Amino acid sequence: VVNMDLSTVGDQLETFIPPKYAESWDNVGWMVGPLSESFHGVLITVDVTRAAIEAALDRDLNLVLSHHPLIFDSLDSLVEGRPVDDLIMKAVRERVGVFTAHTNADSMPGGLNDLFSDVLELEDIEPISPLEVDPQAGLGRMGKLPDSATIGAIEEALVESLDLNHVQSTGDPDQPIESVAVCTGSGADFISRDLANRVDLFVTGDVGHHDVLEAQALDL
Repeated sequence: VVNMDLSTVGDQLETFIPPKYAESWDNVGWMVGPLSESFHGVLITVDVTRAAIEAALDRDLNLVLSHHPLIFDSLDSLVEGRPVDDLIMKAVRERVGVFTAHTNADSMPGGLNDLFSDVLELEDIEPISPLEVDPQAGLGRMGKLPDSATIGAIEEALVESLDLNHVQSTGDPDQPIESVAVCTGSGADFISRDLANRVDLFVTGDVGHHDVLEAQALDL
């Protein structure tokens, strides 16, 4: 890329992954923005870590594009020795931009939840929690399988398609499934009677012990 600064790259990212699709509690966009710097290249990562920033520097890349925000809670100060503060100050010192696309990348049409739905070939897809700005966008997706499948068969398909090392599920592996909800990341907040009445199976990332017990009690 010739004669493009980080400000222009940020504008293009916000066009491609609009911030309007982010949840109100989320923090997306520039975390560290040396906008006048010429763009050298980008490192894409789930989390902003010291290793990620150093890997970018080793490759002369001056933009880190992350899924999880480097700055999530409000900052009252920057103090050396605190892990997040150290990462922010390192990025500032090295003139490395940090840009985040989090729930907007999950929720947008064509985003991560739609890609996740495609893995299972879901049909008649709709968001679990539609956004006011666009009823086709929102966290999570629900849909029907093209053909009934068992929980065990769906697990095998996910392991193969997503190259997973570990999958854990509740319910009988031979239980037939016709409808599925998916949510990238942590979807535990969606575990409810309402969801159990609408789908047979819920596939998500991070859930706690008591969330699993609740899903079992709901036969989800």
